[in-house]
Amino acid sequence: MYGANRRTIELIRSIRASAVKLRRELSRKLSRTVCRTPALGGKRITCQGCGQVRYQYLSCGNSQCPQCQPCGITALKPPCTNSTGPGHQAPTVARQVALPHVASALLPHHFYSAA
Repeated sequence: MYGANRRTIELIRSIRASAVKLRRELSRKLSRTVCRTPALGGKRITCQGCGQVRYQYLSCGNSQCPQCQPCGITALKPPCTNSTGPGHQAPTVARQVALPHVASALLPHHFYSAA
């Protein structure tokens, strides 16, 4: 009877160890399937020129995810596909506006002062 309990305990330990590995592997795969979908949440972006609404969903943050590889490109897109009308900005203008804010956060302030 003692041997049967010991075998049961060893089996339980083996299953738990396998479950941890399986859970880790599945969480990586599942995070990639929900990347940039409503499941992870996001934000609503409204175009100031025409009022078109676009949703920008959050990424999973996995370095192996193919949707996360073009780092930050979706943040640089204009909020509207109709970017030729009045009140719309081209993607290059959006990049020029965004870069000083990013650079000032990364570098000391005196490099980007107006003086």
